[in-house]
Amino acid sequence: LADFENEAYARLSTAHARIRKLAQPDNQLPIETLFRAMREDHENYLPNTDAGRQEYLNLIVTSLLAIEKLTPSLVDPALIGAGIDSSEIGSTEFTVEGVENDPGRTFSYRADNKVFSIDLGDMSQLPLFETESVATYYGMPGMYAMSSRPLLKIQSMISIPRYSEGWAVYLTANLADLPDFQRSALSLLYFEAMTISLAIADMHIHTDNWSETKALEFASASSPYPVKRLQKSIQITRKIPGTFSAPLLVRMRLEELREQSKQILKQNFDLNEFHNTVLKPGPLPFIELERLVKDWINRKMMPDHPERKRLNQLQL
Repeated sequence: LADFENEAYARLSTAHARIRKLAQPDNQLPIETLFRAMREDHENYLPNTDAGRQEYLNLIVTSLLAIEKLTPSLVDPALIGAGIDSSEIGSTEFTVEGVENDPGRTFSYRADNKVFSIDLGDMSQLPLFETESVATYYGMPGMYAMSSRPLLKIQSMISIPRYSEGWAVYLTANLADLPDFQRSALSLLYFEAMTISLAIADMHIHTDNWSETKALEFASASSPYPVKRLQKSIQITRKIPGTFSAPLLVRMRLEELREQSKQILKQNFDLNEFHNTVLKPGPLPFIELERLVKDWINRKMMPDHPERKRLNQLQL
């Protein structure tokens, strides 16, 4: 637990340093001051009207389209067994349900067999800088990609909390590595700062008896998200321990397995194949996930593996 907590603090510090570099290279204000100014800047939010909701939906759909077009570079949809046809990636056939007609102000988009829902009841809790992160996190290939996997026998016997969110956290944290999303690096860092700070608050609430007030003060000083939204998240994690710390743990484990694979395979490492390996079976205990990755590495290292043969020929 101590090692996990130290790593979480280190990652939050790194995120803050990168935010300072990108957001205010010539003015080193305290990070809390920057976040407070962003939280109070009305330009970061749309009006709490139907017109504002529709504009927000348009931004979400644009982000979903951009991310779905990049899906093949993140995970091969033909290999993950959800009945998703590669030719359908990037489809614009969305159904936007009931901004004006839905009393709950809840929006859903449906494309093929995918569903994405978001509560539009209070636009003051939905900052504009997060649309790409939200679309990636909840859509394809985020939480949806993992939660839609058919269950294996081992999964039907055990509970694996927050694994789907862990895959989504891993994905959004690494999205800025893709050329198409480098322009969005700062916005993605804001989302990362929120998820990590809530994970740290989650741990302290259940190990050090942090009060909701103390947890809220920490999360507010560590991310630019609206206070009411952070407060709701903290109330949830008080009731359900691990709500935010478990996804961070999954993200860290996925990154660790990826780096171990890189070190072993070197130039034979293929990121798409790695993602397929960890995504295809759906949520699994770490020991089973490690076994799958090890088996994949061993197959890649076999002399008769096509990729291995190609590399040998190049070396010769």
